[in-house]
Amino acid sequence: MSVSRVLFAASCLFAPLAAIAQEHPAAIEPATVTDCESFLKSWGFFIELTKGGKIEPIDGGCHGTHLYFVLNPSMRWLFEDMRVTGTDLFLSATENRLPDALEATATGMRFSQTVSSPNLSYQLRALQRTNDIHLSYRWDRHSRDLLLHDFSWVNRQFGSFSLSGAMSNLSELPPLKGKRAQGSDQATIKNVSARLESHGLFEILVVQALISKLPWDEEPQPLVERYQLSAKASIDALPEAVASADSKAALKTFVASFPHPAGLYELNAETQPQVSIAELAKAKDPAALMELFNRIRISVTHKRPQE
Repeated sequence: MSVSRVLFAASCLFAPLAAIAQEHPAAIEPATVTDCESFLKSWGFFIELTKGGKIEPIDGGCHGTHLYFVLNPSMRWLFEDMRVTGTDLFLSATENRLPDALEATATGMRFSQTVSSPNLSYQLRALQRTNDIHLSYRWDRHSRDLLLHDFSWVNRQFGSFSLSGAMSNLSELPPLKGKRAQGSDQATIKNVSARLESHGLFEILVVQALISKLPWDEEPQPLVERYQLSAKASIDALPEAVASADSKAALKTFVASFPHPAGLYELNAETQPQVSIAELAKAKDPAALMELFNRIRISVTHKRPQE
């Protein structure tokens, strides 16, 4: 998945931070971007307008209504309304880079699949609850600090998810297309906050992607149970200075309820000293992981769903 598609794809929930570690094919020569339609297309989408749809400039950015973002000939996403503002949007797209600051809001978003039956097509539209997505971040090229104000996904039926956080020593933002940002391994994570209220949203955004990576010719349940036991043991082993007893209990509740966590979960994590992307990539053995855990302070709360 390209950095551009992170804006709208649920599988990359921490868009600017997760994109830092991505590796892409060789750089692609960018085209000059001079208008809102070419700006949106520069993010890797093919765009269609529905009847009455439009794309127009607004102060500091672009506004579109009733847009199709086409994934392939038979699958696409419909956005009833989308608004993107930021710093030097056209220039940044021409230079194949993310803008230093960006705020994007998409409302009334739903998946659309091309089918031969008009009746079935209507059913697919009518049975879906729409999604709203918001992304806001700012990168300071002088201090090299990145602040993710908010990345959130809201579905009126299935729940909501939001993420925020901050990084230091980020020398440049990831390009829209091409190789990853230079020196990104040395960027450090300062803090991360997450909020999940799931009535099926976790299953849609996360579980299907995780289970699809398991062997297709084996029953997943035994493997999932082994992972759950291992995760609970790791949580129990966390020092009190890293996570309190209440936080451990909330984490274990989340693990035990997989794949159907219910209620409201809130997580806050701070690193001291800060943990770099390179250290995360290298921490594959238990000793290295525990050393990193000792530099993280985690607070987790869980409120059960109301009966």
